[in-house]
Amino acid sequence: MKTNPSSSLPHTKTTQTALNLSQSNTLQGSTKAHQSKGYSLLIAQYVFSVVSVLAYRNWLPDIRFQRSNIQYPINAIQRDQLACIVTFLAASIFVKVCSLAAKRNILSSRDTRKIIHSFSAPFFLSCWPLFSNTPQSRFFAGAIMIVFNCRLWMAGSTKSEADKNDLDLGEESELANAVSRSGDAKEAIGGPFLYGLNVFLGTILFWRTNLIGILAITIMAAGDGVSLLFILTHLYIILGPSSLIIHLYFISSLQT
Repeated sequence: MKTNPSSSLPHTKTTQTALNLSQSNTLQGSTKAHQSKGYSLLIAQYVFSVVSVLAYRNWLPDIRFQRSNIQYPINAIQRDQLACIVTFLAASIFVKVCSLAAKRNILSSRDTRKIIHSFSAPFFLSCWPLFSNTPQSRFFAGAIMIVFNCRLWMAGSTKSEADKNDLDLGEESELANAVSRSGDAKEAIGGPFLYGLNVFLGTILFWRTNLIGILAITIMAAGDGVSLLFILTHLYIILGPSSLIIHLYFISSLQT
């Protein structure tokens, strides 16, 4: 029995079309992964450059958020730039190690999330002495949190798109897996994003001149513990209404 070549032609075209679509999706995924990584570095360079320009022009406000009449010393700016880079690199290594641990199933995403939640803010606080004593130095420290919040946003959004096409977007996928509680990448733009925003606000608003900010960030990092309510109650007795800020940070920690 002879087979009509024309009868298999539609099936061949359908298979070829599916193959082309698959290759196109894979190519788009790899392109997004490259762009995502490139955007992360570009955002870091842009944010650090903007803060540096504002510092050299003496446009960064003082502790009262007024334009300072005192010139931001050049040596202090250079020290803050170096501290910013060192802190950013050290924090990136810390997050990368946690991300790889989750990716290689050394630790579950739940465990890496807890590690990042509990230690990232205290680690960030421990790097504050690297910066100069000028009020404007808090903006260099705050720039680090802006970059990491942008990474969290990109991790959550790009990972969600990648899951639909079963693609791996490299570092952003690793970060999304490391900070998610259930493996859902959208969690990166939920609690973890709020966590980073709180640390940023605590840095800019309080810095090293107000113990309230340091206590609030530390308690948020400890998070989740009901026993902390006991601590908060005693802080209210000692510090009075000022401790309400700490209470707000504690409440936000329950969402992160």
